[in-house]
Amino acid sequence: MDATPRPVAAKRSRADEHSPQPGKVLRLPKVPSVGDWVLVKATSRRSVDRLKAKTPCLVTLVADGRVQVLYPNQLAVFLHQKDGEVSVRFRTEACDLADVRAYRGEAASLLDRKMIVALCSSVAGAAAASAAKRGGETAPAPMPAANPPEESPPECLAPAVAVRDQGWLLAFTAGVAQAFRAEGREVLDRAALAGRLAGAYTPDELDEGLAALDRLNKVMIADNAIFLVV
Repeated sequence: MDATPRPVAAKRSRADEHSPQPGKVLRLPKVPSVGDWVLVKATSRRSVDRLKAKTPCLVTLVADGRVQVLYPNQLAVFLHQKDGEVSVRFRTEACDLADVRAYRGEAASLLDRKMIVALCSSVAGAAAASAAKRGGETAPAPMPAANPPEESPPECLAPAVAVRDQGWLLAFTAGVAQAFRAEGREVLDRAALAGRLAGAYTPDELDEGLAALDRLNKVMIADNAIFLVV
């Protein structure tokens, strides 16, 4: 019987256990893109934060290791009035990249539609409340629609807007709609939309056209995310 002592492997210190092995590369969190649906880690043990952690939200901006996200609820929408013109604004929330992970539930196209329906409903409700406040009246409760179609968002108020040319705006609207169809989404990164329209419109024309469609509530804009309403 061999009595030769066998070498005993030295125990690794706790610090060594957490250090990377030679030849291995640490996996960094995947940086999401504008238009991605994600989940955000709860910031506390409060029930409201735990609920938010289970709710998919949309990435609207990525910059400097931080991510802006938009949740599909009424608190995310408010009306901004300046020089007599009322515009729709969105409250996006900032979070650390390390707290964000991809959402693996429903398809992005279905989540896009639900988000737009929720935002349009919130815009309509905010507009009604604002009008009632200006008139000193109580906002009437909305009448429930009989069997509302699931694929049609509530109609948003569309104020009249002057553009350079009605024909130009119609052509621009058609181009924007075609770009969304080509991507198979109802939410696009502004850069992706600009890339689709680069051959037909200059950056200034893109800004002008999107601003016009935003005022007409044919699109909604939150940071760098563009929502197609029509």
